[in-house]
Amino acid sequence: MKKFWIMLIGSIYIVFVFSNTNVIAEASEKIIVYFYSENKDEGIENIEVEGIKVKYYDVKNKENRDLFHSYMYTYNVRKDEQKLPLVFSGDQYFSDINDEDIIENANNSLKTLAGNQKLIVYFYSPTCVNCQEVKPYIESLVEDGVYVIYYDVTNLENVTLFKSYLYAYSGKSEEGSTPTLFSGSKFYDDKDEIIDNINNNTIQENASTPLKSVDVVDEDLGKYDGLLGFLLILVAGLIDGVNPCAIAMLVLFISLILGLSTKKSILISVSISYILGLFLTYFALGAFLLSFLKYLEPFISSLSLFIYIFIVLISLFFFFFNLYDFIVSRKQLYGKVKNQLPKGIQKFNKKLIKAFTNNLENKNLFLVYMIVFLLGVVISLTEFLCTGQVYLPTLLIIVHSQDTINLSGLFKLFLYNVMFILPLITISFLAVKTQSVMGTSDKIRRNLHKIKFVTGLIFLAFAIYYLYKIIEVI
Repeated sequence: MKKFWIMLIGSIYIVFVFSNTNVIAEASEKIIVYFYSENKDEGIENIEVEGIKVKYYDVKNKENRDLFHSYMYTYNVRKDEQKLPLVFSGDQYFSDINDEDIIENANNSLKTLAGNQKLIVYFYSPTCVNCQEVKPYIESLVEDGVYVIYYDVTNLENVTLFKSYLYAYSGKSEEGSTPTLFSGSKFYDDKDEIIDNINNNTIQENASTPLKSVDVVDEDLGKYDGLLGFLLILVAGLIDGVNPCAIAMLVLFISLILGLSTKKSILISVSISYILGLFLTYFALGAFLLSFLKYLEPFISSLSLFIYIFIVLISLFFFFFNLYDFIVSRKQLYGKVKNQLPKGIQKFNKKLIKAFTNNLENKNLFLVYMIVFLLGVVISLTEFLCTGQVYLPTLLIIVHSQDTINLSGLFKLFLYNVMFILPLITISFLAVKTQSVMGTSDKIRRNLHKIKFVTGLIFLAFAIYYLYKIIEVI
């Protein structure tokens, strides 16, 4: 019996020692909490290298978003810093993951999440008049011990979240406007309703009860950027391909190589090499700009509304610009056409093409193809000031139609550039077949007013497309 009690006490002691060892180890372990949306920041890996355990929480998950709200409440995160990514280290929070104090502060324990949280979720827009009227009432909630989580709907990610909240609370996600406030199990989407319910303390009382759990469902971007965006990409590529800037240089190039050989197959191959240089350069340039624009998106997402407005204004400017060119070219006043490459660049391109083609004689075919290919690369860069007018808005459509630059985005870019070179290939075949570029050049000039008119319509389509996006945001 005595042996039994000794063994029992010994077992209890061992369990006690091991459990306390784990508690001590856990207490001494450096832990930070990192909230993000979908993609982790590269800088967070540098923190892990320092021997700090990082707890990752993607707020796309509803439980993680609820936890995010609790952390913001406990740490009393300021309105202007309620954005992702957000790091909680020790007794402080950090919006800059490269802040060196994150590592130092990890020596302190994280705060214990507060109980009996009184918080509300508020969706607004800085351009909304009603939001400005409601603002002092929302800010007064702090005096009643209510923590307000702000979501600016000019940030596109918050538009998706807003619609998810509307669906969770009302079963509908299409109808919604700012300001809208969610408190407990209730929501308020009218300016007067919000003010009245703050004045009679209804919102404050509801804030004591938990918010509904919200599944964040990605918005079907295909509705806006699918068919409409896809058609715009194809048509824009085709219209950019008949851009007089691109065609003029092609016609000049073909006129200079017609004396290179009597064989049409060689002339076509040389033309294709030139066009391939254009194609690959534009595609590579587009892929780079896509990645760059996507990289910038987290930094400028809060300015998306103003960026859309800027795009609309620029698109309308080019619409009227091309409309003017349509009018003067229809009257055959070609000298008054405004939307074209600067005279200096035109002269440079002509000299460059002549210099390249003069060096094509007595060269082996492989070297000829390489020289012509490089010529296409250089000309595509100098022409970009003109052809890029359509290209850049198209790239923005691709960027806004998806979360990451994946194969789908590159495929759209590929299709745009295929449509871009299609008219150039057609013109090359016709010019080589007839052994004359004069007829092709005259035909383009006679139809210049039509090209300008359709180009103007493309810019008008861009303006309408982004106006629709602005309406969605507001």
